[in-house]
Amino acid sequence: MAEITYELAVARGQLIRDLDNLLSAEINPANIELAMQYQVLAMKVCALGVRLRLEVGEDEAAIDWLSKCVPGHKTRARSFIQKWIGRRRALYFHESVDDEYFDRYLDIERWLRERRDVLKDVVRDNRRDFWESEAISDLYSGGINRQLLEEPFYHVAFDHAEVLIENFQRLQGFELELNSMCFPFAQWEVFGIEEISNNSGYAMLVSGTAE
Repeated sequence: MAEITYELAVARGQLIRDLDNLLSAEINPANIELAMQYQVLAMKVCALGVRLRLEVGEDEAAIDWLSKCVPGHKTRARSFIQKWIGRRRALYFHESVDDEYFDRYLDIERWLRERRDVLKDVVRDNRRDFWESEAISDLYSGGINRQLLEEPFYHVAFDHAEVLIENFQRLQGFELELNSMCFPFAQWEVFGIEEISNNSGYAMLVSGTAE
C-alpha cells in the first residue's frame, strides 16, 4: 500500500508540474482541454490517495495529505479561472451577453471573491473599461462584438470554470467530512451504511461531543 500511495503522489506531482507549465502560458483553445484534464485528474488522484490511506487505517496521514492538497488545488483553480474569463470583464455587461450567462459570470465572481454580494465590487473594478476607448473599440469594431454575437467566447470559458469549481468543492467537501469524524473512518463508514439502510437511503452524520 505504501508503494501505491507513493506512486500516486509522484503521479499527482507530475500532473501539477504539467498544469503549472500550462498556467504560466497564455490560455487558449489549443491547451484549454489539456489544462482542464490535468486539473480534474490531479484532484481525483489526491482523493484516491486519501481513500487508500483511510482503507488501511491511516486516518491521520490521509487527513494531513488532503489538507495539504486542497489549498494548492484552490490556488490553481483560481488562477486558471482568472486567466480564462479574462482581464476586461466589463465585456460581460454588454447587451449581447445573455442574462443567463451574465448571472453565471456573477456566480463565478462570487466563488473567486468568496462572498455573495459582489456586484458593486465587480462594477468598481471594471468601470474604467466601460469608458476606456480601447475597450469600446474592442466591443464595436467588429472583433469582440462579432465573437459575442456569432460564437460567444464565454460559453467554453464558463463551462470550464464551473467544472473546476464543482470538482474543487467536492474535494473541499471531502476534507470537511473527514475533519468532522468523531471516531475512526472504518467505524464512521460502517455507521453511515447502517444509518442509510435504516433511513430509506438517506442519513446525516453530525460530529459532536457528549455533554
